Amino acid sequence: MNNLKICIFLSVLLLTACSAPNVPSQASASIDSGNSTSDVADVQSEHSGELSLVTSYLGPDSEASTEDGFYQAIPNPQGGTNIMYTDYATQSTLYLCPDPNCLHNSDSCSSWFDSSSVQLFSVPSQMSLYAIVSSSDKSDLIKLSLDGLQRTTLYTCTGRESFQDAIVADESNIYIALSSVNSNTAIPTKQLIQLNVSTGNCKVLLDYEAQDWLFGAYSDNLLILYFENDSFTYRSYSLSEGTLTDIYSYDYQDGSPNTIARPVDNFLYIFEPQESGSAKVICLNMETKSTADLNLSVPYFGTDATTIGSPFDDYLYVTTHDFNSSSTVSYLINRITGEYSPITLSYMQGAISVGVEVIASTSEYYLVNTGITPVPIMLTSNDGSQYQSEIDMVSYSLIKKDDYLSNTPAYIPITNQFTA
Repeated sequence: MNNLKICIFLSVLLLTACSAPNVPSQASASIDSGNSTSDVADVQSEHSGELSLVTSYLGPDSEASTEDGFYQAIPNPQGGTNIMYTDYATQSTLYLCPDPNCLHNSDSCSSWFDSSSVQLFSVPSQMSLYAIVSSSDKSDLIKLSLDGLQRTTLYTCTGRESFQDAIVADESNIYIALSSVNSNTAIPTKQLIQLNVSTGNCKVLLDYEAQDWLFGAYSDNLLILYFENDSFTYRSYSLSEGTLTDIYSYDYQDGSPNTIARPVDNFLYIFEPQESGSAKVICLNMETKSTADLNLSVPYFGTDATTIGSPFDDYLYVTTHDFNSSSTVSYLINRITGEYSPITLSYMQGAISVGVEVIASTSEYYLVNTGITPVPIMLTSNDGSQYQSEIDMVSYSLIKKDDYLSNTPAYIPITNQFTA
């Protein structure tokens, strides 16, 4: 596939994710995709516990959540990046650092990384936080304790390698895609690897193309979305058998409303365009291959205008934009009952109305975005003196689940107890 079609594919995906730190010795590896001789691994792969998608469909970003709190990677104006932690119990945000006298701007701080690019994700079954820390010449996959005090570098990408795609995990492993450029042909390709988080050992499971995407997991299967000849195909890769199986295909054509399909656990939710501005929703059980029509007609203005967010609780969050009327509709689909619920909560960002989305879920509350707030920061001038400035940051709030579902803006603001 040429570069233009790869760009089209990626654009479609984007519319539809202090004490000194303890740094053990690094366990790194490198994979030369040019040496591969088969598309599918010839060996079975062992895994422990339930496979689950631990990032958004597009991969890790600057945020990660657990049952007790929420992590953010925020660039430090004086250099590097800090991890901030929001404690749901105290409803406050602070540096992931126990030292109240720390300046949070060097290696002596457990919240600080010497990089402007830090992506986060968490794995509940492992009780761990992960960071992908990138610089101009390498990217490190680092496992962190939830308090940030322990760091273990599990894998280092060097040269022409980079981490790509969504990420899947079980109790012992991380399943992650590596992109690399063949030194002889200059063609980018990907390899799916299984990385044991205790030993750092990795195993190549599968070779696939740059435009194909690790997208989910169910049972002992990894789910990969392939893009070939203007058609998307979901294929499952069996860890026990080392085989690929086609699950579902749908076409993509420029300027057409097109079908879109997104996985949640072992189900695939398919939005099929109907009359103008609407779609019906079909649920495909990927294990049994049975389908069910949810008997819903939902707002839908095509693949290029629709975003399906990461699922939470029993819900899919969908946003679709009508370019003709410049209007946006956001709604929930209850995956159990099939119920359609419009979401009207929003806030103004300049002249733009922004929908209030669920970022994380606890037993009682949702964490949601509720605005942009200026935060004071201290900067150092060329002569060494400090002066105060400010940066704009997303504001977060807790909201009781029933209030969110009923579009009642009873927000409980999160207090930022820090300055950068």
